[in-house]
Amino acid sequence: MRHHWCVAGILRAEDGFRKFRGYRDIPQLMEAVKTLVLDNKQDSR
Repeated sequence: MRHHWCVAGILRAEDGFRKFRGYRDIPQLMEAVKTLVLDNKQDSR
């Protein structure tokens, strides 16, 4: 039942969430950050 109430609360709160400019570019940003982090890990070895 706790799961049910948590999901119900999240769905209700979702109506108040807004998109921000550039939200479509997030996957590209995540890939760039991942590449940067992996490059830094390799350089530190």
